Amino acid sequence: MRFPGQLLSRARVLAGEYAWPPSSARAAIDWLRSEGFAVVGVEEWTEEDNQPRWIASSNYECPDGSNWAQYVECCAQGAKAFVTRFENEPGAIFNLSWVAPEDGSGRFAG
Repeated sequence: MRFPGQLLSRARVLAGEYAWPPSSARAAIDWLRSEGFAVVGVEEWTEEDNQPRWIASSNYECPDGSNWAQYVECCAQGAKAFVTRFENEPGAIFNLSWVAPEDGSGRFAG
């Protein structure tokens, strides 16, 4: 899986991980949803000395029943709500974790 170039160009790479400013984070969440990936976690970071400084982690919950499409949608809504909640904090950038139905893992590190 590869993110589109326009999303990658808007990302910051800190400690080998991508993080996006708020509007780009929402676009990345939408892209992951459109590709069938569930965003299972979001971390808010700021950049400090070219390293991520953790600020907060999401805590939304979605039922992981048998309907993958509903799970993906619930996760996308939770992830976007987290970004919206913290988007006005100075220097906020967002790192995403996701899963695909076939592999159960998916933290993107490059």
